[in-house]
Amino acid sequence: MTHLTTSAQPQAAVPPSHNLATRHLSAGVFLDAAYRDKVLRDVYDDRRSAIAPYAGADTPTVLAHARNARNLALIEAGVLMAITVILVCGVPSLLNSLVVVLVIWQLAVLAVKLVRDTVGYIRDGREEYRRGMLGRLILFLVLGMAAVPLLMSAVAMMLTSLALSPPALGGSGPLGSALNVIFSLIGTSLPVLLLMLALVFTMGCLRRLQLIKIKNGVPVTLTGNAAIERAHREQHASTVIYAGTDPFAHEGARLETWRWAFKLKPPRANPNTTGDEDWPGFDVHELITHIGNALSALREETRRFAPIPGLTIEDNLMVPGRDCYSGDRTQPSDADIRGIMHLPTGNARHFLKCQVISWNGELATTAYLHTALQGKTLYMEFQAFAMPPTRADFHVFDDPRDTSPAAVVLDGLRAAGRLPRILGRSPLVLCKALAAYSRGLAKNLPGTTDFGAKTSIRALGADDDFHSYFQWRDPHKYVAILEEQLFVALFEFLEGKVDLGELRERITTIINNGVINHAPGTNINVGVAGQNNTGNAIGAVGNVQGNVTQPTT
Repeated sequence: MTHLTTSAQPQAAVPPSHNLATRHLSAGVFLDAAYRDKVLRDVYDDRRSAIAPYAGADTPTVLAHARNARNLALIEAGVLMAITVILVCGVPSLLNSLVVVLVIWQLAVLAVKLVRDTVGYIRDGREEYRRGMLGRLILFLVLGMAAVPLLMSAVAMMLTSLALSPPALGGSGPLGSALNVIFSLIGTSLPVLLLMLALVFTMGCLRRLQLIKIKNGVPVTLTGNAAIERAHREQHASTVIYAGTDPFAHEGARLETWRWAFKLKPPRANPNTTGDEDWPGFDVHELITHIGNALSALREETRRFAPIPGLTIEDNLMVPGRDCYSGDRTQPSDADIRGIMHLPTGNARHFLKCQVISWNGELATTAYLHTALQGKTLYMEFQAFAMPPTRADFHVFDDPRDTSPAAVVLDGLRAAGRLPRILGRSPLVLCKALAAYSRGLAKNLPGTTDFGAKTSIRALGADDDFHSYFQWRDPHKYVAILEEQLFVALFEFLEGKVDLGELRERITTIINNGVINHAPGTNINVGVAGQNNTGNAIGAVGNVQGNVTQPTT
């Protein structure tokens, strides 16, 4: 097993922790409990797994906000459950009245939403209305059937109490008796109900206030927490430990992939150099260094040329998580990296990583180049990916009304309206926190053989599609530029060292047609054009299915 892990400091400058993508994902942990729980379970609480590479959003910042969001949820759930336990132990009759009121409340909410979905489905015929309608109908029936015995018991108790001391508020007769029962139920549980409403209202306001802080760039505490400090180290590390079999599983949609092998021949001007042990006069490290330096120059702005935004070029070692030790935090030396470059036959592989962060972090275009000199042959493998923007429902900073004082009050009122649901989910929230704490205690115990990154905060919060035509096209533009400059740098380096005739023909095919032929009759077209069209790469490329679709505009 190798001892390579992801603890190195970043080679490039750490990107700002408050770019747009980071702020959107930070807002997402307060807006979507499911996203928050996934981030905490699969990244923050899983101390044995590595942190995925940076992809436009700052992992420590999002983790810190997710921790704060969970703390708010735990306080809310803990206080609600404490009140419930006190009622169970001390005043069971009051608890019975409170449960009846909350059940009726939730049934009324479900009925209103059911009517809304039904009307929406009849009017628009949208599938989301039909799914919501069926789900709420089933929940309404199940909750209604479960509530019947409870309601009958509560009504019987109230009627007995009213018979002994009939109130005058509802009057006499059947209608008056029914009103008296309702008033008695509400009046009995009103103090506790108001206390719970005040709590969830306050928590709803606090969550919206957190969004305002995120929008205004108020920094969050990133020190003093081992998990967050580890994420800060590992997201920019040169060694990437991946889970499973695919080292690029969390890079986003695959844009392009190609590979080729070129038998090196001496230049025609000096054909008798193959017997020289030093031929071809360079090693793979020198070739990769030259290509990396040439691509790094694309960051420079000149009078006529704009730079490529957010471009970073760095060495990456890809190591499978099954071949790493959880507790080992040593970083490979330069000699180790050069050894892996020279002899790529073990469980680690070197890639030159070229990443473009654009649209204020919303787009991450990443290309990986693997190069080897083996068997008197130059081998190159290229992979390019695009991470879609963050989820549209996390974009709450565009409209000033979403971060106004009125929005704070409205969020509190919405939370108060969801009191029955919040109370019902409180035991689940506490159980999840207990399970996370247990996993933290067991982080050094055996039970896993794969210490690679299972997912990333960026992949979990990515949308299903790009939000505009230009967001969809920009990654293709950057990949085309990187490919062109890569080939130019390759020719510059090999000029005079090897015969470039056959290599020039192969690269021209890639540039002009976006194809690479490994066998006669193979038709490979990685480029994708047109709405909802996909491209297939067949043959030695490996049946790669293009999975990027043009957004509907």
